Amino acid sequence: MITSSRPTQPRKPGIFQLRIWRQWIANLAPKTLGLLLQSIFCAVVLVPVVLLWFSHHQGIRTPELTAGIALLLVPTVLVALTSAANMRQLRWLSILLPLTDLAGLGVIRWATLPDGAQLSSLALAPALWLVVQYRMRGVLVGTIAILTTISLPSLATDTELSMVNFARFGVLPVTFLIVAALVLILFARLSHQHKEFKRQDRLLKGVINHLNVGVLVMDAQGNDVMANPAQRYIHGLVSPAGNPDPTEAGHLIYDIDGVPIPPQRRPARRVIRGESFDDLLVVAGAPTDEQRVLQITSRIIASPDDGVESRILIFDDISDAYHTQRAQQDIIATVSHELRTPLTSILGYTDFAIETLQDVAEEDRRELEVFLTVIERNAEKLLARVEDLLLQQQARYGNLKLNKQPLCLAALAREAVQAQQALAVERNIKLEFETLNEPTIRADAQRINQVMDNLLSNALKFTPPGGRVQVRVDRDDGDGVSVPEAIFAVTDSGPGMTPNERENLFTPFYRTQSAATSTQGTGLGLSVSKGIVETHHGSIQVDSTAGEGSTFVVRLPLHEEYTS
Repeated sequence: MITSSRPTQPRKPGIFQLRIWRQWIANLAPKTLGLLLQSIFCAVVLVPVVLLWFSHHQGIRTPELTAGIALLLVPTVLVALTSAANMRQLRWLSILLPLTDLAGLGVIRWATLPDGAQLSSLALAPALWLVVQYRMRGVLVGTIAILTTISLPSLATDTELSMVNFARFGVLPVTFLIVAALVLILFARLSHQHKEFKRQDRLLKGVINHLNVGVLVMDAQGNDVMANPAQRYIHGLVSPAGNPDPTEAGHLIYDIDGVPIPPQRRPARRVIRGESFDDLLVVAGAPTDEQRVLQITSRIIASPDDGVESRILIFDDISDAYHTQRAQQDIIATVSHELRTPLTSILGYTDFAIETLQDVAEEDRRELEVFLTVIERNAEKLLARVEDLLLQQQARYGNLKLNKQPLCLAALAREAVQAQQALAVERNIKLEFETLNEPTIRADAQRINQVMDNLLSNALKFTPPGGRVQVRVDRDDGDGVSVPEAIFAVTDSGPGMTPNERENLFTPFYRTQSAATSTQGTGLGLSVSKGIVETHHGSIQVDSTAGEGSTFVVRLPLHEEYTS
């Protein structure tokens, strides 16, 4: 049964594009990432150098500048010419690149002094690259590299060695140490989070793999992401090794009555369309082999941007419980059928005996008539129970035969109210009838009358003397999407029900606590009524609060010829 349906929400363009860029960068190969970072660094260094060349050409030391540029470009070309396979073997390149970048930057800065002093801060980029690659060792190597390529050469060229100059040229290595410490703290936190994530992932997979229900997780596009062993076993049933069509269209999935389910109505397709549903019953496996009855539930997990994060299907193998329950129901149906014939005979012979009492002496007739009346009354009561059992089984398994014809629901309700009027007067209950429309339905009059009698008799049975029972007939023309419906509602001022009682109300043989202690019955009336209504493609709901009475609402499709 579908409980909710929500179309996939469109992603916000900005967030979606940012996510694509993040995924693209995260999936870059080591060689590609190295070339990208190296190219960016070279561009950032060389652009101001070119500007300085054109503005202060006479103050630049050309040989040193050429050597510095070569130190930047040669390793870059070396990385570009190295194959991706060799990149993994030549791990020394990961330390060569940042060191040559620092050396090249130091030479270029030397060649362009004093204007080139502004390039000093760019040394943080390759130095932090060392920290990312080698953690504490990278901090040590990066600090030494900055001191030897930037700070010490600056001190060596300064004409005056003072505390001010020491402080000025020590700012860069101190800044690097501070930033490196922050990077290491960040990496430590990320490492802890990663370990915790891996632990939770192992725990989750361990739990899912040991579940006795099949679990299938799909991503937003409907691709399989994870399946536990129970699900893989089920998949082996629907797509066995010898199956000529291993695609989804060839999967062996059937309705509970054995009819193949079309691909567009199968659980995976439905959840990909955005549907969530509960307790969908299907049969998996070839009819000639082992078949299993599955109860399927689906859920859609939303992402933070209101899109779809993932889709989950849960397959519960209820074959044993289903077949046990089916066997119990078959026994009940068989026993009921076997009882109906002798009960009919008992009633027939009882009627015949009552009719022949005039031939019996007066003194014996009265006593025999009492005996026969008791036999007849109890046989009729037992036959009614047997008929309810048979009807409940027929409705449950879709075997209920209906004699449908156009009917006025208001007229049927009026007759049902009139039939219960005497009981209402006897119990001092006000029975009211209101019809706002005269909706026409296509239904079996006898079965719909049975539903009305069940609801009305229950309302009168549980309403205390002096109370009120209201019957209403109306129609709902829908909103253009839902089917137009006729409505039959019964409201009483009885004791009402608790949430647990409402949940189990339509279960066969279930009786509420107040019913079990105050009245006799089998607990089949509402179950039978629900089966009859659903066989007519309708629905029955109850709205009740403990101490405030109950309202039962029956909705039946309007007859098409009378919906305009």
